[in-house]
Amino acid sequence: MLTREEFNQLCQDDPEAIWKIVAELAAQVLALQEKLAPKPHTPSAAQGFLKPISQRPKTERKTGGQKGHEGHTLNKNENPDQIIKHQPEQCPHCGLNLKEVVGQVVESRQVVDLPEVIRLRTVEHQAVEVCCPGCQCQVKAAFPDPVSAPVVYGPHLQTTCTLLKLDQAISLERIVAMIADWFGHSPSEGTIQNWIDLASMRLKPVENKIKEGIIAANCAGFDETMVRSCGKNAWIHVARTKTLTYFNVPGGRGKKAMEAMGILPAFRGVAVHDALSGYFSFKHCWHSLCCAHLLREGKALKERFDAKGLWSEPILTWLLAVKKQSESGVYVSEESLVESLRCLLKKGYAALGLSPPDEGVKLSACSKQIRSRVRWLDRLWFYASFVTRYGWDALTPFDNNGSERDIRPVKLFSKVFGCWRSSGGLDSFCCVRGYLSTLRKQGISPREGLLSVFLGNPIVPSTT
Repeated sequence: MLTREEFNQLCQDDPEAIWKIVAELAAQVLALQEKLAPKPHTPSAAQGFLKPISQRPKTERKTGGQKGHEGHTLNKNENPDQIIKHQPEQCPHCGLNLKEVVGQVVESRQVVDLPEVIRLRTVEHQAVEVCCPGCQCQVKAAFPDPVSAPVVYGPHLQTTCTLLKLDQAISLERIVAMIADWFGHSPSEGTIQNWIDLASMRLKPVENKIKEGIIAANCAGFDETMVRSCGKNAWIHVARTKTLTYFNVPGGRGKKAMEAMGILPAFRGVAVHDALSGYFSFKHCWHSLCCAHLLREGKALKERFDAKGLWSEPILTWLLAVKKQSESGVYVSEESLVESLRCLLKKGYAALGLSPPDEGVKLSACSKQIRSRVRWLDRLWFYASFVTRYGWDALTPFDNNGSERDIRPVKLFSKVFGCWRSSGGLDSFCCVRGYLSTLRKQGISPREGLLSVFLGNPIVPSTT
């Protein structure tokens, strides 16, 4: 490394050498920026740390509740479980004892709290045997299905433990500790996992109905994420609508896994997804690209390579303007939108010293230094009809954020649990988790739904 004195001397003796040094450093910086730039279809965990870029536009409103919003507060219970009357003990003026003086209630307040002691309730079931007067045969009554052994845990505890694991992402070890602290009982981790497997087995017919409902939908979102199972990578796929959620582990990420999942081959509506090539192999349905993905990637590229927004900002602004227009109920023809987008993209290519790719060509030839920017433009150019679909088709949403919201808890579970030790455990997770998500979307209490599962008569959500 040059010292300051050597640098000053070199500036006087050989300015050309200084220019070469600066050019070399600039090339190194550009290469590092290119390396850190977001890469399409690469899991976020494999991209290294990138500063998150918020997609929420700034407003003048402060955080928290806004003026005029509907508030919520505790309401008094008309039938309280216990009433405690507070009698004044003595008069503050003359000191007379008031404990026995009859008065009237002028004000009441209520405290909503848990019971002082929370314990499990034991119900004994007794089978009665009688002798039939007609044939003298001894007949013994049968026990209900949940009463399957001399001593068993009941459906309410099964529901609670399953919800703590699959809805609140609490580890089995901590659930056992919580139940022991609260109720004085400690079912084993294996017992709780058996309950989850039991729920999954009973929910298979319901899961198939949810799957059929998504296949019949006019529009559905699709996404996938990687987790660890049995010491290997596994991909969880999600298919969802506004009222239904279906998770599956088909054994991979690409086309074969999507075929094994069994939805896209039979789907005939609009499939909203990212630009993963496997989705486009299904020709019998319509496609729409998630523009939230494109906005995130475009803003990241703008921050790194186009700080003044000379070529990227017009494209990003146009996408949001069309979104606002479609939300107001105004739709434009497909040809008009595609032409408008490609006019902006041509300026982007020109800013990088390139021309748009020829018709039918998916990727432009370019140097490594500008590859991430060109690939973003290529995606918008080649899939222009799919990118703009939300602007000319009322059935299509702007983004696929619903699928990301459905699959985001999977990443949380993966971080909490680390991995799934068996493929069966992962399948059970997907089945029950999809059922709980569907119940929530339809305004049904997950606890009520899961309790119905353990009672042997699962609530079947609407699939229309």
